[in-house]
Amino acid sequence: SKTSSDFPELNSNIPDQMKTVLSNLRSKVELENPSYRSFPSIERLAECSESELRELGFGYRAKYIPKVAKQVIKFGGQEWLTSLRTKPSDDVRQELIQLTGVGNKVADCVALFSLDKLDVVPIDTHVWKIANRFISISSPSLNKSTYREIGKYFVSRFGQLAGWAHSVLFAAELSSFKDKENVLDKLSVQSRKRKKDTKSSALTLRSRNKKSRK
Repeated sequence: SKTSSDFPELNSNIPDQMKTVLSNLRSKVELENPSYRSFPSIERLAECSESELRELGFGYRAKYIPKVAKQVIKFGGQEWLTSLRTKPSDDVRQELIQLTGVGNKVADCVALFSLDKLDVVPIDTHVWKIANRFISISSPSLNKSTYREIGKYFVSRFGQLAGWAHSVLFAAELSSFKDKENVLDKLSVQSRKRKKDTKSSALTLRSRNKKSRK
């Protein structure tokens, strides 16, 4: 079995476990040097055994992946998945939750990140906490009712890009982004200072020109 170190072309920011998983399931595509690896096909995933996937680190998800892949093939495979892009967001969610182990959040993640449904807001406890800062939610816990309630709030606030607004707010909550936030703050201050200096220089030059004309 190969490990992530055997495939240096993979993005070093991806956790080592995911590198190992993808490296073992993907097929090699020979391009110009270096070669790359494609994502596993639906057919390849359908062929996997639960034990094979557990060995690769999928944990409890191992039993769902082959089942879902087989269901996708039964529904029409790649053509079925692609056709979902043309359907309304609510219909896409209903189609996806037919798949074994797929609930509202996973369906909404697929809709937002893979099927161009930019108004869809995947909601978990982190997003629930974010929403609690801005609105009074009817229930103290995340359930089907509050899921819809929070989704509607994001859409009312951010419109057709609600899904991406949610992603930015979600990322801002992660500790790994805290340093990046500080960097962005510094860049913002520097940008404002440059604009102020530019404006000041322009005013000085304009004043000198007026005096020279006199």
